[in-house]
Amino acid sequence: MGDRYKKPLVFKLSQNRLLPEGVCKFCSLLFYYGISLRGKYMRKLMDCYVNKGGIAICDRYPQTQFKGIYDGPKIQAMKLYENTSFGKFFIKMEEKNIRKVESAKKDCIFKLILPPELAVQRSPGHQIGEVKRKAKITEQLNFSSCDVYEIDATQPYDKELLLIKGIIWDKIVQSQL
Repeated sequence: MGDRYKKPLVFKLSQNRLLPEGVCKFCSLLFYYGISLRGKYMRKLMDCYVNKGGIAICDRYPQTQFKGIYDGPKIQAMKLYENTSFGKFFIKMEEKNIRKVESAKKDCIFKLILPPELAVQRSPGHQIGEVKRKAKITEQLNFSSCDVYEIDATQPYDKELLLIKGIIWDKIVQSQL
């Protein structure tokens, strides 16, 4: 999604504190469900591209191991109508969509490992406690049926990028053998 991703009206409504809380929560539920649909759609596009000989590279990959963080399920974790029938429906559908993307074939995953203190220096708007939590989760994330590479993100950016490009090229060569 990257920088080109624009948050839709339903997200903006979910953040509007002038609206009743129930309306904001419902808009949040729709927004996060829409994200899971978008992920499923993006996966289809990637598969089409790869099947035509392309290479798909994502900046994040969906996971269901940790709810409410990264690209994992959010509706239940945020307690968005989880005790209602339509809330349960959206929770189930969100997880189904994410699992469909998560279980699709992938060749490799890169985990960029960076000490939380350095991450906060690079992105000062983040809270150190939340960054530490994410660092711990990153270590614990498990991606089956693909190679996982832990990359030291403290090294100079050009060296980090060269290492990642080398791994990608090795993968391309291996796939041709």
